[in-house]
Parts: sequence; structure tokens; C-alpha cells
Amino acid sequence: MHGDNGLPASPRFGRTNYKKELQRILQDSNLIVIFYDWLKSQCCDENLKFWIEVTLYRSAPTSDKADTIFGKYLDPEEAATQVNVDTEVIDKLRVRIRDLHEIDEQMFQEAQNAIFALLENDCCRRFLQSDEYKNALIKRKKKSNLLKRVVDKMHHHHPPSTPQGRERSDSLDMIQHFISVGANKNGIDVTSET
Repeated sequence: MHGDNGLPASPRFGRTNYKKELQRILQDSNLIVIFYDWLKSQCCDENLKFWIEVTLYRSAPTSDKADTIFGKYLDPEEAATQVNVDTEVIDKLRVRIRDLHEIDEQMFQEAQNAIFALLENDCCRRFLQSDEYKNALIKRKKKSNLLKRVVDKMHHHHPPSTPQGRERSDSLDMIQHFISVGANKNGIDVTSET
């Protein structure tokens, strides 16, 4: 739900639920790219890259992947762009990965939670106020209005009161429902420009 200014509005006291907004951004194939580009412009894209790499790691953990993630984002001596995670967490991970060679799919959970909290409470909040986000909403609204005009023309050509019009109306309703709900849940990008 968005307020009059296009920014997300929370149903409670007008406050934004940044966790839900961040989850929405991470699940939207267009918004996540815009968010990544914005993070890059803010010199903090490593947070999103770390979060994504750990998410992917969890589906197929290996010692090599664990060591790569640790070296790339957490090791103060190796990481070109270190993420902001508590030193104690880093030390525990170093021992598990480099000394004990004990890995599992949940080993980065504490670090990933810390980065998600940073993305949620700092980055997402600022992104939702950015021109990049506002422009993405404007583009999306224009596409939605274009779809509505196309649907209205189709309804006008075959009024819903005729059998042909009722079938077209039902089909268009199904397509609109797929676009607004089903496509995003199934990871299908229906909003990108061609």
C-alpha cells in the first residue's frame, strides 16, 4: 500500500514496515536491480551481494564456497569490501571455516541476519525516499495505466454483455490477476520494458 506521495504507507500510525518493504524489494526482479544500483551509488552494494551469496550458499554449502564468502566479505585481511558484522561473529566463522573445516547451511545465519538488519533499517529506509525508487513507482504506475487502457478498449470492442465479451472479460480478469499476484510469486517478470 502506498500513500499519496508514492512512498509505502504502513497501516499503523503511518509508519513504514521496512522489513516487509525490503522483502518486497528482494522478491521483485525489477526493484532488486534498482535497489542494487542505488546501493552501488551509495558505496554499500557489498551488503546486498553478501546477503544474496549466503542465500545461494545455503542451498548447496561447500567448504570452498564458505571460504570464498568469508574471504570476500568478512575477513579483515582479505576482504576488499568488508561487510559490517560483529568481530565475535567473524572470529567464530574464521575458526569454523579455516581451522575446524566445519561447515553447514546455517553457519552464516548470524552474519546474514546482521546484514539484513542493516539493509532493512538503514539502506531500505533511505532507498524508499530516493529519486530512483520514486521513478520506479512512476514507471510502474504508467505501465499499470497503459494496461488498464488496453483492457478498457478490449471491453469496449466486445461488451461484457455478449457471450464473446464475457469470455474476453473473464480472460482479462485472469490475466490481470496473474500480473498483479501470480507472476511475481512465480518469479516471472511481467513488468520489464522490451
